[in-house]
Amino acid sequence: MDLFSFIPQVIIILALVGIIVIVARKFPQLSAMKVQTKQRQKEQSIFSRSFKRITSFSVTIIRAIFARVVKIRDFKKDKQDKQIKEQEVGELISGRPIARPTVMTENNAFAKPVKNKFKQDEQNYLNLIQKNPKNTKAYIGLGKLYLAQKNFSDARASFEQVLKLNPNDFSAQAELKKIKR
Repeated sequence: MDLFSFIPQVIIILALVGIIVIVARKFPQLSAMKVQTKQRQKEQSIFSRSFKRITSFSVTIIRAIFARVVKIRDFKKDKQDKQIKEQEVGELISGRPIARPTVMTENNAFAKPVKNKFKQDEQNYLNLIQKNPKNTKAYIGLGKLYLAQKNFSDARASFEQVLKLNPNDFSAQAELKKIKR
């Protein structure tokens, strides 16, 4: 064997001995770090559990508030729809329209047509429809205006448009039945 063939092996052994000595000297510090790490993990797990509880509680409260708001909004909408249907049924039963305001906005598009103002009312309804082509109230008001003028073909077209937008619209169905008689 050659004298230089075992030198790399000696260097490796000395390096390993050096590492062992360094680790042995630092061992007390390493064990203290493990204890600190365990304490940190405990603190973090307590924090994370508390955070999860707080966030789940907050989400539950937000959902409850949102559900309440939606319920109130739906209740108000149902109440308004019920009032409108009651008015429409009252009109159908009595055969005479209920007095309504004559200024047309998107909210009162069912306004009762006033004689001698047909052109102005028609333009107002057409403006409402131009602003919102899905405004069924404006189409119904326009149809009633045409009925008052005895313009049955345009009235039929208006009520049919309402039924295209909302096939279950009671008012449009009733008005079309009046035209077919």
